[in-house]
Order: sequence, then structure tokens, then C-alpha cells
Amino acid sequence: SADATPSPVSSGINAEYGYSPVIIADNINKMSKAVLQAVFTHWSYMFTKAREDTQRMIKCMRKDLTVIVHRKWDEISQAEDSEIQSDDLVGLLLRANKSKDGKSMEDLPTIISRTVDDIMTVCLVMDNMVKQLSMLFVFLAEEPVVQGKMVAELRETEIQTVDDLQRLVYTEKCLLEAMRMAPALLRGTRRFKKTATFTKIGKYDCPLDELTIHFSEYVMHMDPTIWPEPKKFNPDRWSDEFKPPPFAYIPFWTGQRGCLGKHLAMLLMKITLSVLCKNFEIKQEFDEKAMPTFEQKFTIQIRNRVNIFMKPIS
Repeated sequence: SADATPSPVSSGINAEYGYSPVIIADNINKMSKAVLQAVFTHWSYMFTKAREDTQRMIKCMRKDLTVIVHRKWDEISQAEDSEIQSDDLVGLLLRANKSKDGKSMEDLPTIISRTVDDIMTVCLVMDNMVKQLSMLFVFLAEEPVVQGKMVAELRETEIQTVDDLQRLVYTEKCLLEAMRMAPALLRGTRRFKKTATFTKIGKYDCPLDELTIHFSEYVMHMDPTIWPEPKKFNPDRWSDEFKPPPFAYIPFWTGQRGCLGKHLAMLLMKITLSVLCKNFEIKQEFDEKAMPTFEQKFTIQIRNRVNIFMKPIS
């Protein structure tokens, strides 16, 4: 009806591609915050209006992304060449999923559903990647010597292929160190897989069917027994000889519930840094009393206002 309220994403649909990137991006940001709230809050959250809003947002996102993917499939199907040759994100994901499931049209619902899942994963990766780069910019602005060393490496390395990104050794160390000091997610939970009736933790026998472990990766990343001077931004600690103990460093989490987009995120962050830091110097306006401080919300946030600007390098 004319009075019907459009879904958050549907309001951004346009005629050419089926979406408005600005509106989609805004709703992805809202959705990621809502999902994080659902994961990291008390069980009573299940009975709140916030949970209903989260489910509605996810349902709307899936519905509208399905429309987008279907339109792209129809566009490709009408082309003379039946094979998918599109080089945009939706086309590439369709091609990858089509190669898994064959070419039969009876597989179309599976191809569409899997492509939508992949797009949602990429969207969440992008949202957290922006937060992670923002934190790195803060640290680089505070450490001009480190920034200069990273910029020198970026300028000496010509990036033409994905393999060239692997040569950005010091840049990767800066990213690893920034994710150690300011991981995008600061806490999480894991429920034990029931392989026995009880397990022993210290001197306590714990029932596996009721045991949920709450952990903080920020606390683990600040353990001085593993990380000397943990509050110092020091990319050089990531030498070839240094190997943190298992589970001591988990910016992307680990195991079966580890981040599916961690390799994509690292590649995208390196590409972004290679473009920005070759041409701009990252500077920060603050005095000793206004140093950036962090606080724990659903993702890491800077508590006080920090003004970062980029000065063109002549």
C-alpha cells in the first residue's frame, strides 16, 4: 500500500543495480551493531524489543539483498554469453557459487542464498575493517617514526597483484600490532562442546552441558608475560622469531567460529594503506591531557574526541 513503510534497505533500491550504496552501508552499520548486541548481552535480551528490531533488520537485509542478486542473475542470463563474466562483487560471488553447484537452474535457490550469505559476510568485514583502520591511524599519528618507516616500505613496493601485498612486511606488522592493542571486538563467549559429562578447570569439576566461557581478547592481548610493555605501540615486536602462544592473539577469533573474512580484511586494509599513506601524512591534534582513551562497548570506541587529519605529502 502507499502507506506501507519500506524496509531500511529497500528505501535505497535504484533502477540500475538495485541498491543505493550510501543507504545500504548505513544499514549494514546498524545491522552489525545490532548483531553484536545480540551476541554479547544477557540472556534476557531474547525477550526485548531490541531483539525484535535486530531480527527485523536481518530479515529485511536478506530480503533486499536477494532482490539485488536475482536482478544481477537476470542481467547475466540475458547476455549472449551464458557464462558469468561480471567483474563486480555480486557477479564474482555468483560465479564462484555457480561453479560449486553446477549450471542447472534447479540449483538457483541455493546459488542465490549462498551469494546473499557471502555478501553479508563481506559487509560485516568492511564495517569492522573501517574501525580497525581508524585505530591504526590513531597509533600512527602518535608514532611518526613508525609511520615514516611504513610509508617508506609502501613507496618502495609497487602494488600490481595480490602477491605484491605479501611483500608489505612492516605494514603487516603495524596492522597486527594495532589489532593487538585495539581489537574490534573486546569480549566474547564460547560454549563447550559436550564430549564428556564433566571437565576439570583448576580444582573444579564443571558440567559441560551448562558451561559457557566468557573471555576478553583485549585482556589477553595486554598480558605483560607475553607482550612486554603491552601498552606501547611497537610493530617491531612481531619479529620472525616471535610466535605468540596459541589463543594469546585472536583479533579475528579462532576455531570453527573464527572470522571467515580475515584474509579479505587484511588484503583490503593493506590496499587502503598503500593508497592513503603514500600520498598523505597522518597527523593528530591533541595535547598531553587529551591523549586518546578507549572504552569497551560492543566494539572498541575512542572515549574522547580525537581529531585526525591527513596532510598531502608534497
